[in-house]
Amino acid sequence: MRGRPYTIFGPVAVVLFGVIIGVGALDAELILIGLHIQTGKNLLLGIGGFGLCMLLGYLSSLLIVDDFDVSVVEKGDLFKPTYAKLSFLGRGEIRLIVAKEFVDLFRSGSIKKMVVSYTIPLAVLLGMAWLIDFAEAPIP
Repeated sequence: MRGRPYTIFGPVAVVLFGVIIGVGALDAELILIGLHIQTGKNLLLGIGGFGLCMLLGYLSSLLIVDDFDVSVVEKGDLFKPTYAKLSFLGRGEIRLIVAKEFVDLFRSGSIKKMVVSYTIPLAVLLGMAWLIDFAEAPIP
């Protein structure tokens, strides 16, 4: 259960599952153990739910790949075009440093990683806000 298809299928499945619960097609209390504990005040269910959460955390940790293949991708000279685009910074050391940092960010892929790590949580939060405003999602 590792690799490319699961990195796409997993988030899509979670979002669809959340929408199904939000529109009321599936009872949220059956899935949200914490909500069921708050409404039913059942301590045994809370202990069982905590154990289930620990088990899910352990199973999730098994999916993390522990070896990384470092791939070297050779790219053309990025410094000169980047330096040319930063002409508004003048000809001082600041322009050199900023151009070098942009080249490092492009080569490492950090810009893509930062955008994805910002947009996915934002999309989830916006979806939750929509479900709370327009669907039958309870607020615990």
